[in-house]
Amino acid sequence: MVVYDRLNLACFDTDGEFRWSARRLSPVPLSGVRFVSPVDESELIFGVDSLEVRSRRLQLWRVRRLDPNHHDLLWERPIPGRASDDGLVPQGGKRRARSYWARHRNCVVVSDGGSRLLWVVDLSTLKTDSIALPEWEIPAFGELPSDQQVLNFGGRDMQTPQEPALLSRWTGLIVDPDGHAWLRAWTESREEFQVFVVSLASGASRRLSPPGFPTAFGVPGVFYTARAKPETDEHQIVRFKAERQ
Repeated sequence: MVVYDRLNLACFDTDGEFRWSARRLSPVPLSGVRFVSPVDESELIFGVDSLEVRSRRLQLWRVRRLDPNHHDLLWERPIPGRASDDGLVPQGGKRRARSYWARHRNCVVVSDGGSRLLWVVDLSTLKTDSIALPEWEIPAFGELPSDQQVLNFGGRDMQTPQEPALLSRWTGLIVDPDGHAWLRAWTESREEFQVFVVSLASGASRRLSPPGFPTAFGVPGVFYTARAKPETDEHQIVRFKAERQ
């Protein structure tokens, strides 16, 4: 098990005993580490959404226990950015696409959060396949009242957001044990769940409207998600099971 606390990547065994740690990249890019996963007991990988001056890249890195201060860049993909992005304050506010990462066996699955491509990186060969995602229409920037809300940064009101280079189209990603990527489609309401289930093998997809978005899977037909209890705002783990038609 690997835990990232914004300073270190810490590795634990299945009983929760600490084994080793590594420093994350320094200085960390603005968007920071978005994904961590163990490869084995002495190696881990982590994904970074790197926003620097006028440049944005998704990067997959590897670090080993024998030399935890050394990082190997395994994969990199540029994604759209704006000239007005200065590496300090990203443009676009809540509508700006954010990257999502998932692990399936010996592959890492990556979405930039806005395009119609899903990348699948094979860790053994470092070859990348791309899968075309279904169409999902989203409002143009400026059509929603929230698009013009003034940003609050560090307790101070900043400028009105500019249109991001990449609008958010996907807001969640997880891969089930059978090799299907579940992508949560962007909706204006947080209470609405529109999900596309995409086969990593064939690219075939189907659309679902589940009562929640999975954070973990159980036996076939079962998934778990976190829900806030309305009375106390306390988060609980909820189990859902599909009913046969």
